[in-house]
Amino acid sequence: MKARIVYITADNSGGVTDQTNLSAHMIKKNRDVRVIKVNTEFKKINTKGLKKSDIIYLQYSGYGFAKRGAPTWLIKETVLLKKKVKKIIILFHELYAHSYYPWKSAFWLHLVQKLIVNKLAKNADIAITTCKGYLDKLKKLELKNKPICLNAFSNVGELKKINYKKNKTLVVFGLSRVSTYSNIGNNLFIWAKKNNIKIIDIGPKLNNSRIVMNLNFHNVKIMGKLKISDIKKIFKKAKFGLMMEDVNYVDKSSVFNTYLSYGIMPIVLNTKKKITITHKDLKFHSSLPANLKSNKKHIKDNWLWYNRHNLINYTNKLENIFNNSENIN
Repeated sequence: MKARIVYITADNSGGVTDQTNLSAHMIKKNRDVRVIKVNTEFKKINTKGLKKSDIIYLQYSGYGFAKRGAPTWLIKETVLLKKKVKKIIILFHELYAHSYYPWKSAFWLHLVQKLIVNKLAKNADIAITTCKGYLDKLKKLELKNKPICLNAFSNVGELKKINYKKNKTLVVFGLSRVSTYSNIGNNLFIWAKKNNIKIIDIGPKLNNSRIVMNLNFHNVKIMGKLKISDIKKIFKKAKFGLMMEDVNYVDKSSVFNTYLSYGIMPIVLNTKKKITITHKDLKFHSSLPANLKSNKKHIKDNWLWYNRHNLINYTNKLENIFNNSENIN
């Protein structure tokens, strides 16, 4: 009989929660699944009802479990968990933050965040992460079992076939839209007007009235939160997708992977000046493009890269990890 998988995640909204819910739904087709959502204010994981035969699958995001990204209490909790269950597998959606600015909490807490990740990874039976850059860092810890990379999948569906017939549309999607608009400023609207590009904003309500006013002034279509079926219709025909991310770790982003899954060419505003990791397999613009002509090969290469870890392939790989974990020491 297959072991039950117990997902443990912070009780909040966002990409990690969406990934957790989708993954649990898929794994549930093959085995028993339980999801424990942790109220991070209590700094305690509810272990009631756990079985010695269970496999824990902890969804780690420092900023999900603690406001400043340093949930030191989680170290003790995983040590206690390990005594109650068969195996602990930790998926590191993120590792630790960097900042050169003393007014940023990451400047002061970087080493603490790093210590937490190191302790958790060494306590886990298997460590999984979401991108190549993070995988390289975990490998340096010399863990007892080789860490694994599983890139994020799209939270809002996928295209089974690429649609090359795109409208002159740019979408801005996800939870980081305010910082994206703040970073790019009015250059976005100047570029869009010059090239007759329609801008569509999709996601939770923007909490910045100045930005909302500016979007309305420039005729941006603010859609708010939409059903997946409605998002699919827009994404299928969208040509560009704007986002902001450290390009060294762009492959971890569920927004980036969503764009690739729909044949949308990402425009990635880099949050870091120093680029240390190259992604030869991935094609994206690092600024607003002057040439709007679609490169079908780049779109197809991105789509094929994504489909190696689409929701079904991701689930199959994860199921194999669960199966194999029962036989490791």
